[in-house]
Amino acid sequence: MAIVKTPLSSELVQVLQDGNSTVKRYFKNIKTAATDADVFSVSESILGLQSKTLDYVERREAAELEDDGN
Repeated sequence: MAIVKTPLSSELVQVLQDGNSTVKRYFKNIKTAATDADVFSVSESILGLQSKTLDYVERREAAELEDDGN
């Protein structure tokens, strides 16, 4: 049985430190074909527009899994 994965959506999440609290910024509708390096690079560019400190970057993906019928 072979499983086929079809990407449905992807989002970038920046987890930021603001003093003693954590803030998350969500950027939805990221192209599913974008590489992780591209997503991280965009995150770094956006970070330059913010005053908060980056803790880490998340990439969240949703996909459909199907049996290919073989």
